[in-house]
Amino acid sequence: MNRIITILLTCIAVIKVAYSFVDHHETARILGFEMNIWMYRLIWTFISIGFGYSAWKAKQNIKE
Repeated sequence: MNRIITILLTCIAVIKVAYSFVDHHETARILGFEMNIWMYRLIWTFISIGFGYSAWKAKQNIKE
């Protein structure tokens, strides 16, 4: 169950980054803070990498 949630959160983060390229705004908000769109994309990219790595490690532990 934990692996499914991690994969779902990874997908959400990737979708947020992809949608930010379609939305064409100069700024975005995270937790009420307005920031440059590139900083927003960078934060969501790190989140997706973190959750993706976590899901990959969980998959590797299942195989062992």
